[in-house]
Amino acid sequence: MGIVSTEQRDDHEYQGHDSNGYHRRAYKRRKVRRFNPHSSRCPYGVERSRDYMCSKGYLKQGLTLQHQVDVSGHLWFFSEADFGVACEWIFSKESLDNKKVALSLAFNLYRGSESPAHMLEQMTKACSEQAELAIMLGFLLNPPPDDPEWKAQQAKWALKSARHKMVREGRKRQWSEGLQKDVDLLRSPPEPGQLTNQQLYLLQRLQDVSNHSGNWNERNWEDLGPEFGEPVASAFRDGAVKHWRQYTPQLRSEGAAANSTLYAVILGLVGLSFEARSNPDWLNDLSPTSAALATRYALHELNGFPGWLPSIYSAHPDPVIGILLGEIDFELASKPLAENSHYVLYDISWSGQWIWDGISPHLIKRLKSSSKNVARLRQVATILQGSALDDSTLAALGSRKAPSAKNPEVASVWFAMWAGVAPQKAIPALSKKLSSTNDGDSSRFAMLFITALMGSRRQRRSGRGAFRTVEHLKALYLLMNTYIHEQDDIDRANTGVYSPELRDDAQDARNSLLALIREIPGKEAFLALMEISVSHPNPKSRPWLASHAKEKATLDADMPPWSPQDVRDFNDRQERTPRTHRDLWELAVSQLKDLKHDLEDGDSSISSILKPRSQETEIRKFIGGWCRDRAKSRYSIPQEEEFADAKRADLRFHGAVFDGQVPTELKLADKWTGPSLEERLENQLCGDYMRDTRSHYGIFLLVFHGIKPGKSWRMSDGTLARSFNELVAKLQQRWEHLAASYPSIEDVQVIGIDLTKRTAR
Repeated sequence: MGIVSTEQRDDHEYQGHDSNGYHRRAYKRRKVRRFNPHSSRCPYGVERSRDYMCSKGYLKQGLTLQHQVDVSGHLWFFSEADFGVACEWIFSKESLDNKKVALSLAFNLYRGSESPAHMLEQMTKACSEQAELAIMLGFLLNPPPDDPEWKAQQAKWALKSARHKMVREGRKRQWSEGLQKDVDLLRSPPEPGQLTNQQLYLLQRLQDVSNHSGNWNERNWEDLGPEFGEPVASAFRDGAVKHWRQYTPQLRSEGAAANSTLYAVILGLVGLSFEARSNPDWLNDLSPTSAALATRYALHELNGFPGWLPSIYSAHPDPVIGILLGEIDFELASKPLAENSHYVLYDISWSGQWIWDGISPHLIKRLKSSSKNVARLRQVATILQGSALDDSTLAALGSRKAPSAKNPEVASVWFAMWAGVAPQKAIPALSKKLSSTNDGDSSRFAMLFITALMGSRRQRRSGRGAFRTVEHLKALYLLMNTYIHEQDDIDRANTGVYSPELRDDAQDARNSLLALIREIPGKEAFLALMEISVSHPNPKSRPWLASHAKEKATLDADMPPWSPQDVRDFNDRQERTPRTHRDLWELAVSQLKDLKHDLEDGDSSISSILKPRSQETEIRKFIGGWCRDRAKSRYSIPQEEEFADAKRADLRFHGAVFDGQVPTELKLADKWTGPSLEERLENQLCGDYMRDTRSHYGIFLLVFHGIKPGKSWRMSDGTLARSFNELVAKLQQRWEHLAASYPSIEDVQVIGIDLTKRTAR
């Protein structure tokens, strides 16, 4: 047996491998076309099978049966529900052979069911117009007895198969006996680092008996035990562990071929996997040199990196990064068409999140000059945006690269990165870039940008989401509709199988911007939808968008479902503990309206005591104390909290089970003019006290003492409020007029307490 040389490998054939000791690397992610059995494209499988079998010389009389189509594999199946489709194909197909395939399919479905009479009648009717089909159906229903020559041929095939099986079993026994005699050669080959025939044979058998996986290293040496015995299996394990430390895999930068892997490398990957699983302390004995060697092996793994590489990186980050950066430099320096991009950057961007933070600073330095390969640039952008690099670093890089990039595909990647971290600057720059580009080029550039930002079927979306605010989503949606026109959208519905193009991805990404706005709760999103319905470039879409705004307002108005605790609280107290900002605001409004009713209409009203007290401080203390006495641990009201700018709100309701406040501004109506009250409502309550992101609802509380009988208030629009109730109504109308200017404020309630009402009666 001895050591396997290149010449010796030429004398052997291994299924799935070439004759030079290489295992051809499968495609990392195959693009599989799926077929709808009801689609007119499904017969593609018939033509594919016919071409394949003709090329192999298997067909002598043509492909006319369904089971002949199945030989080359497929991703579809038929059920009894497809019987009608099969009968329709018997009518519609032009080729007689294809009609026969459809008839074979229909008959198999008929036979697999309970063979009802109506199915037989339908098949008979479908075959009635062509004599060949009627004859074939007759043979299917009443097959002739077996031909003696056919039986003899089947017997010859069975005998030949048994002989082949006997030969294979004999060879297996010979190998097993030989391996058991030479167990020590598996542990310590004559020449360390060289692959022996024994190791190669066991490696091949291990790949056959282990669970099929998309990675080389996912093999279990214990699977060899049932066939060869535990001594042989454990010796193979020990030899594989020694092998990976004694052999040095060649990298692509050193001349290794792409998409092929030496058996010696596969054995090293298997040995690394064996050691990582069987020795919990193996990282403690791993030197930086061995870590670099293991990283070399990892670059030959299929479909990403081996599971043990992140652990090695945690123990020895520098050697791992050093090897990876060397191959990244080689990859970036390679010509776009000369080197497969499915290498280091591809693997890191898809499955190397564990190293993004460590390698990103090095990649930033390598982006001083833009890569000419767009695929590699996208992979680098994915890594940078998913890492812990701060937004300012990415914003500076994007702002420098995006405007100067001449290639639209490259520029779209940079603009997407920039918009993901600094949309307030990136979106205006993008708009400027689009407006200065020719019409046809601007549309294509817009499609490239939005697919890079939102992702598509073939690429990931932008890693940062700073643009996912209502303001920026609205601006992007209107901008994209300006250059990606809705009237040019492709409607793929009920058109069968298709391969998505840039236009398909772009219109989906553009529409997803609107979907994101609709998903954001609150008034700001509603106002954005209303503005879009007015400003949309396509007038035909405006009514449809307005209906979306109305639908959103309806959904936002719905109360969230009550919890069992809420139901119990309401049963005990006729009120429940606020769990949202809106709940707290509604409770505060309810409490103040109860106070209003008590003072204005209650039999035990103390309005006569409060009426002479014309100081705001005294009134504020009374109202705050009254509300605190009825809080029942559902909220709290500190007196005149001081803000960062040293300003103080009169009252603020704080939630007990969530972080949110409802500021309440108190004004004595006798001491203020109409325009002054309007100014305090807008600038003081909305502009100052409700700037906090946790304050979306507010209350403007007025108390009227009636110091001057018959007092009226001239408003800023020239109208006159002749009574206190009219003043409250006009201030509420003033807020409704201002509401669109404050999208972050959901609502403000103006409440007026008239201390003269009870005493007047």
